[in-house]
Amino acid sequence: MEVVETASKNVADAPPRIQGWLPKIQSLGNVPRVERKFRNFLGNSLRLRDETIVTEIWQYLSELKSRQKAEKQEATAEKDTAGSKAPETEAVAKAETPNGETSKKADVHRASPGKKRSREDASDEAGRSIPEKVWDRVVQKAVKKKGGSCEKKEIRRFVAKRRKLFGTLSAEEIRDGVMQTLRRLRNRHLDIQGKTVSIKT
Repeated sequence: MEVVETASKNVADAPPRIQGWLPKIQSLGNVPRVERKFRNFLGNSLRLRDETIVTEIWQYLSELKSRQKAEKQEATAEKDTAGSKAPETEAVAKAETPNGETSKKADVHRASPGKKRSREDASDEAGRSIPEKVWDRVVQKAVKKKGGSCEKKEIRRFVAKRRKLFGTLSAEEIRDGVMQTLRRLRNRHLDIQGKTVSIKT
């Protein structure tokens, strides 16, 4: 939990009663993000049974987390506004009608800053950055490693773990790349029944 790391680096900002506990919590690692589990974790790992201190620690960490989240949102909003200052492009063509009048055929393309890319764009990008042979090989390897049959989500997890090849891709791009590969390999090498993928025999 990166909030715990931040809190242990800035111990002086924390309330005096919990300052000594923050570095201990950070040294444990794998700190739960749910309050009930967090309380049990502190009780079992640090033998911290004082509920008021546990409550103070939880409140301090949750406030710090919300502040960090707000700062990240502000930073991304600033990036979006800085990046969206691209000029709007308009292509207007005049065509003459049979009557001799001119009519405007407008093809307006506007860059909207908050608009997400479509799946086709993401899958095209995923396909362009990594060759189809690599996708085919990794997907087939994933199915073979799972004993010749597995679910699509297991294939996506297997691909996501291959950071050297696919580290630059987002989860959506990986999903689209896997789905394209499954469609491509469906009749040749793989048998797909709903969510289950198996090697053709």
